[in-house]
Amino acid sequence: MTAHTIPKLVNRALLFATCVAASLTFAGDSATRELLGFSRDARTFGFLQFGTEDGSGFAWCELVTVEVATNRWAAAPVFVRLEVAGATPERACAEVRRRSARTLRTLGLDRPVRGEHVIHHPLHDVGVPDDTATFSVHRCFFCAGSPRFTVLAERRPVTTAGRCQDLEPGPELLTLTIDGKVLQRDAELPTSRGCASWYRIVDVVLTPLEDRLVVLLATKQPGFEGPNVRFMAVSGTLPAPVDGGVPR
Repeated sequence: MTAHTIPKLVNRALLFATCVAASLTFAGDSATRELLGFSRDARTFGFLQFGTEDGSGFAWCELVTVEVATNRWAAAPVFVRLEVAGATPERACAEVRRRSARTLRTLGLDRPVRGEHVIHHPLHDVGVPDDTATFSVHRCFFCAGSPRFTVLAERRPVTTAGRCQDLEPGPELLTLTIDGKVLQRDAELPTSRGCASWYRIVDVVLTPLEDRLVVLLATKQPGFEGPNVRFMAVSGTLPAPVDGGVPR
């Protein structure tokens, strides 16, 4: 071994250590989402989230449906985990659709309509803020009189951690507003959200009449191999524009 090869070996060792550290830091289960859309009367909205579970490697899928006017679940979420080697998330979602076929028909989501997808920020998009999204109702955003709205996600720590005690980062509550109007303000952390922290606005979808909206947010939850990313939906009514007109 020459003196020239030692620095190269050191650099390679440092690079390997950095890659291992990065994999340990970012390992986890990051879900993928599929927006189903709205019922034709715009009363309900649905989406799927799915992935491969960290630790076990099992494929999973979950259907979430929301009553747009009330910001509540339209039906209990349907979750499937396929504890079979080689099963895919697509197969898990097919099973979710099979199990929930009657519910989807009842909610009018068997043949959904898409609505207007005004904000789409994939997790890969690191050039936008996590907590803010501004959009125009009209596609002609530069036209005079086109209403604009800003959605803001504010986080605050849970003071009584309970089941999430001693976790780092600690769990957080969410307040979501649109132009100052509260869409959701957590009083406590719902059990269904686990020990969530970090809320990032990833999608904003308007109903076909463009008078109501659904906001999808990504959250981080503690996982076996690192933080897991899951999605949640918040719905509500658009504020009236300053001129008092209907936001169309």
